[in-house]
Amino acid sequence: MRGGEARTAAAVAAYCRKAQARDLVGGAGGNMSARILGTDRMLITPTGLALEEVTPARLLVVDIPSGRVLRVPRGLAPSKELTTHLAVYRTRESAGAVLHAHPPFATAYACAEPALPLITITAEEMFHEIPLLEYAFPGSEALAAIVARGTAKFPERWAFLMRRHGVLTVGTDAREAYLWADLLESTAKTSLLHSLLVRPGAAGPPRDLPA
Repeated sequence: MRGGEARTAAAVAAYCRKAQARDLVGGAGGNMSARILGTDRMLITPTGLALEEVTPARLLVVDIPSGRVLRVPRGLAPSKELTTHLAVYRTRESAGAVLHAHPPFATAYACAEPALPLITITAEEMFHEIPLLEYAFPGSEALAAIVARGTAKFPERWAFLMRRHGVLTVGTDAREAYLWADLLESTAKTSLLHSLLVRPGAAGPPRDLPA
């Protein structure tokens, strides 16, 4: 492994560890991939490993047009969400990395009926809207088709909620995909806290304070 592939692999491994440290995933959940710059190949995390256990040597190489796995480290297999990642790259030429994670606050909104409200000016300016992709069984061709339709329908959106499942973020590189997921989780946490503060019957600030 050398050149662009080595740099891409190092970035994926680093942001996988950051995603686990940020609690964007739990256990062995979540997966990440990144396009090897200047090629039609991508690196993707294996199934069964926690993201904090991912190293450059444990990443698999996949041909994007055909979906053929070109290199598999011994004892490992590609993420079960491989088809979902492929759907993003095939639909969106600008995609350089994809992160699928299960951050608790954002995932809670993905499981609830109300849309995730963008209550801060930062969230509004950065996201504009956060599309909710419909449910299909994880790793299925049906889910890949839903993701393909979603990324095509919302070409200017980089963060998506996946109903009953988690989140999907797309970036030009691994860092950007991670940052979108990080901001999405922070936005969801702020929105939930805000809803608790303004709900009917919630205690408000004291009205008569001593001078």
